[in-house]
Amino acid sequence: MVAFTNRYEIKYLVETAQIPELRQTLGGYFECDPNGGPQGAYVNYSIYFDSPYYRFYGEKREGELIRIKPRIRLYRSTPTAPPSAIYLELKARYDRIVEKRRVQIDAGLARRLLAPGPLNLSPRELENSVLAEFNYLSDRFALSPVVTVVYFRTAFNGRFQHDLRMTFDEELHCSMSTTMAVPPGSLLEVVPPTHFIMELKYNGKISGLLMDKLRCLGLEQQTLSKFALAMEKSHDQMRTSFLTAS
Repeated sequence: MVAFTNRYEIKYLVETAQIPELRQTLGGYFECDPNGGPQGAYVNYSIYFDSPYYRFYGEKREGELIRIKPRIRLYRSTPTAPPSAIYLELKARYDRIVEKRRVQIDAGLARRLLAPGPLNLSPRELENSVLAEFNYLSDRFALSPVVTVVYFRTAFNGRFQHDLRMTFDEELHCSMSTTMAVPPGSLLEVVPPTHFIMELKYNGKISGLLMDKLRCLGLEQQTLSKFALAMEKSHDQMRTSFLTAS
């Protein structure tokens, strides 16, 4: 049920042209994630929830030390393939420490969680702590799905440090459509194809040698949130469409 606890994340916005250099420089530290196919790649499709006044987005933008992001995450081999797995996730941050708790759900339950109105979870469903907490958050903050984020992820695992993970997230798009299949033409580009988001995830400590290599590549840590970027992009587009129509 717990995906990870006491984890740290470092994020970078990197030029796509640097991928070959990154692979060459960092290849000795990482190997492709076997769960992502021959190249370690798959599609992440996440539907985020928030309150009517965007409480969770506001916590991120205000830099609150303790915050949470409820979402449904689907894993796909391609953007249009059926989901290989669906999870309800609660990703929490306590200052710099990240915790993700999740439970695997089926498509029927996912559609119920995305539908408007009361959740009406059964007593048996509420025995699961993730579903019970999501139910509490939904009742307290009147949650509803607000934005969908879609991107290609290539994942790598540490060769020698087993809690180390590196991901390349490319072709990041978003949509205000919050179904499990975004309508064609509704996706908006969040990060241009000239760049991608690289993340390092680890527990405890990270190799100083690895960090030195990243600095030699000219990479600088940045504060990046796919959820926040997608919210801003989608709402900017909505305002633009409204003004154009007016």
